Amino acid sequence: MIIQERFIERLKKAMASSGLNARELSKRCGLSEGAISRYLSGKMEPRVPAVAKMAEALRVDPVWLLGVDDNSEPDFSIDTEKIAILIESMSSDEKSQVENFVKFIISNRGGNNS
Repeated sequence: MIIQERFIERLKKAMASSGLNARELSKRCGLSEGAISRYLSGKMEPRVPAVAKMAEALRVDPVWLLGVDDNSEPDFSIDTEKIAILIESMSSDEKSQVENFVKFIISNRGGNNS
């Protein structure tokens, strides 16, 4: 697989893992939605500054995103900042449900407080 194909595959993977479409990624990284679409379709190859902006917005290593390095698969596990962003968009009732669920999980952990 050539580097551009890897870049496209990894960009799509990172976007999916972040829950972002081209419009949302463009807002986060400051590139145009059209440029993101052209990168995704392979019609345009990104320059290093664009890759750096997208990688920062997607929270991945730019070397991995470029497709140059096979050994730096990012951890796409959800983190507390992502959870906080999701919760911000919820209604008061939904936030209350999330709070109650978290309290339920904590109360059922038993002796494991980590």
